[in-house]
Amino acid sequence: MLQAIRLALQACADIELVGDTNSSEFWPRFGKSRPDVVVLDAGTPPTEGLGVLDRVRERFPSSKIVLLAVSEDGGLAADALGRGAAAVVGKAIDPSEVVPIVLQVADGAEGCDPFVRAIGETAHATGEAALNHRERDILEQVAAGRSNREIAGQLTLSERTIKYYLTHVYRKLGVEGRREAADFAHEHGLTSRNGTSLLPR
Repeated sequence: MLQAIRLALQACADIELVGDTNSSEFWPRFGKSRPDVVVLDAGTPPTEGLGVLDRVRERFPSSKIVLLAVSEDGGLAADALGRGAAAVVGKAIDPSEVVPIVLQVADGAEGCDPFVRAIGETAHATGEAALNHRERDILEQVAAGRSNREIAGQLTLSERTIKYYLTHVYRKLGVEGRREAADFAHEHGLTSRNGTSLLPR
């Protein structure tokens, strides 16, 4: 699982992987690199990972934490989010889906974001209410007919990252692909006729 997540993160041009390590090397390397986002294994028992979460939040409060947990215990997710984790995901998640989670957490999204998969459930919000600020910006550009390359240039992201975001936009809106997403935006009054976004900020 660690190897798969590492490869997925390394493949994203907008993420710099500063390292991965086991518990014995964690603190020295963490203190040196001060990462923006930490993908942390909850551990066995889960309280081990929660203890590390507590110490990270105390010593490095600017670092955001995505917690990986094997147990399908909603109480664990709630506990972790209450202790300051930005997101909690199950280890059954496709490793490639960790990439947009890390991107959105770095961008300021928290654990209640509809696409962040908490233990035992996936929050299913529908329509534009499910979209966060970045996804709304991207949907606006898609509805205006811009390509992934053009969107990437405007938002200063890579094309690969735009594709990651669009995957989740399609899922949240319940559409299949770019054309249906643009149609959804127009049909639901999310853009004006000249392509200007009417999405709430």
